[in-house]
Amino acid sequence: HVLIVISGDIAYSGGKKQYTAAKGFVEKLTECLKERRPGLESFHVLCVPGNHDLDHSVGALSSKMLQDIRKVASYEKHKDSEFGKLENFMEFANSYCCFINDMLHSQILLPFDDYKIEVNLINSAIFSTLEEDKGLHYLPPHCIDTLSTPTGADLVIAVMHHSPDWYNDEQKNVIEAVLHEKCSIVFYGHEHHITCKTIENEDSDPILVQAGGMLSNCGDWSQSSFYAGVLDTSTSKYNRVKLNW
Repeated sequence: HVLIVISGDIAYSGGKKQYTAAKGFVEKLTECLKERRPGLESFHVLCVPGNHDLDHSVGALSSKMLQDIRKVASYEKHKDSEFGKLENFMEFANSYCCFINDMLHSQILLPFDDYKIEVNLINSAIFSTLEEDKGLHYLPPHCIDTLSTPTGADLVIAVMHHSPDWYNDEQKNVIEAVLHEKCSIVFYGHEHHITCKTIENEDSDPILVQAGGMLSNCGDWSQSSFYAGVLDTSTSKYNRVKLNW
């Protein structure tokens, strides 16, 4: 079974043609994997939006506007306008059964014989600006509640473009605590710097944080890097290797 994890910034500026190109890339990648590994049983594409997946041409927020939204706690009032910037991304994501029922948190249970993986796709992209926005992002409480509720899965992973550091002060520590308590692996993408580290917490098991690099830096494919990992469901051991293209 193959999981293709895309941790955001699929497009450069949220344009429709950019997702047509991205979809073509994913299809070619899938075809190549099928040719080289004919015994593979299933493919799942797991994707989240990044700040570059927003179409800011339909109403970009400035850093000051976002600070004002935070001061008066009016995130919910502006949520729908933020969703409007992600229409092209959502069309791409929905084609892979991501964010079907909720545009902010998509929880997917993947059964593989008698082994079940819980996937949490978190939309950290909304309330991104073309300026500084660290510490100003927002996730509605119902998403945090769903994320923290046990599902009985054998393994829990989360995928989000921005780390909890990008959320407002009231939410940063809560989101981080929930992720560290429940997940075994969290995939990030915003830094565009490929790295992997294990974080140990006082009250929960260690968590593996895996951050992706880039696939093409503004057209320069020589700067592409990514991880390939293998999860052995019989032992729950996960091995990975960093690759440069």
